[in-house]
This record gives sequence, structure tokens and C-alpha cells, in this order.
Amino acid sequence: MLQKLKQRTVNAARLSRSLIALQLIASGSILLLGAGGWHAPVNAETKSVQAPSKAPAPSALLDFLKQMDAAASRKDFNETMKFYGPSFKHADGLDSKSLGEALKNFWQQTQSIQYQTQINTWKAQGPDQYSLETTTTIQGIQKAADRDMKLTSTVRSRITMANQTLTSQEILGEQTLLTTGIKPPV
Repeated sequence: MLQKLKQRTVNAARLSRSLIALQLIASGSILLLGAGGWHAPVNAETKSVQAPSKAPAPSALLDFLKQMDAAASRKDFNETMKFYGPSFKHADGLDSKSLGEALKNFWQQTQSIQYQTQINTWKAQGPDQYSLETTTTIQGIQKAADRDMKLTSTVRSRITMANQTLTSQEILGEQTLLTTGIKPPV
């Protein structure tokens, strides 16, 4: 019984990590917010990745991520989901449908949201097929009871793309900070 409870806790933590990443996340998350002011950094495990590519990323990849970030920052659900392929799979078990549901829920909790993704490394896997390591910064304001909470999340992901859609994502590391008040603790 205790083992099953531990496994459920681990699975819930993995799902939570995935949801915070919602940007490609939208890369997204469902955040459980406590009442009152608090400062809550969360660090996920970090996995090793290959050395950075020397060549700059193709402009098509940069444009793709810029357009995806813009759609997610506008909370344009239909436009954002166009960036995910129908067979999209997340390492933590999400597919495009469950990712979309989590994204809607996350956006309902935020008054404003801003996504910015940069490419750390990239590798061509074939014609119009790429493997990327990205860092996405998500900033937003969430309402909790009578307080605004500032969300700042940085998520490192490994994603694969084919034919201008995301086909898979794995979270490599993340840090999330929620603050409230005029002078939150550092």
C-alpha cells in the first residue's frame, strides 16, 4: 500500500513538472496556489545533454518558436495547438489532447502570460526533422484569493520536430518561482 502511494506521488510530481512546462510546453502547468504570501522555488532533476551546436539555428526553427511563443502569450489555444502534431508524445505521458486540456486550465488561472523560447542546441535529423534543446521562460500573473502572484518559470526541454510540428518533448530541468507582495523574500 505504501509503495503504491509513493508511486502515485512520483507520478503526480512528474505530471506536475510536465504541466508547468506547458509552453511546449506551452510547455504548461496546473499550479496549486496557497493562500497568503510565499516564495516557492522548485528544482527538477537535470539530465545531461549533448554539447551545443556550433552553427546558428536555421531561421525556420527560430521563426517556428517565435510564432509558437506569440500564440501562447496571446492565449490563442487553436493557434498554439497547431504547433503540436496529432501524435505528439511527452516523456511524462501527455499527448496533444491532455496537453491542450492542461494548457486551457493553466491559462484560465493566469491574468497575463508571456513565453520566450531560445534554442540551446539543435540537430537536423532529416528533411524538415530536428532535435532541439530549448530553454523557455514563462512569466505571468495568477490570481489567488485576493492576491496577485507573479510566476516565473524556466524550463529546459528536449523536443523533436517533423514537418513544422512538435512530435515529442522531454523536460530536462526546470525552476519555478511564485512570489506575492511588494517586497517578496529573495
